[in-house]
Amino acid sequence: VLLPPEAVPFGTPTPRLLKVWREAAASGVVLDLVYGPIAWDAMLNSEAVAQGADVLYVNCGGHEGLYSQLCRYRRKGLLCDGEDPQLLLHEVLTSAKSRGRHASPHASPHASRPNDDQV
Repeated sequence: VLLPPEAVPFGTPTPRLLKVWREAAASGVVLDLVYGPIAWDAMLNSEAVAQGADVLYVNCGGHEGLYSQLCRYRRKGLLCDGEDPQLLLHEVLTSAKSRGRHASPHASPHASRPNDDQV
């Protein structure tokens, strides 16, 4: 069992979680924004990884909520100035797809969704 490097209340947007999410996305791994960055961060900071062990991360989904979570990050002021959640999500999914990673069709930025005020 891996413990997270930092305790975070459930679903709370934090700069560290967004940073971890962006780093994983840059490598082609699309995580959800609730559990994914916490688990990914715990894995990368684990003793097993530090010792060079092979580690398997099983991504169980959660992509359906990416847009609404990114809207929460924007409202909290954690996205860069002018950064649009829809465009950011599109860029992340397109990048992951080009790297050959599976991107959930449920996270499509073109799917119908509530406006920012309803999220």
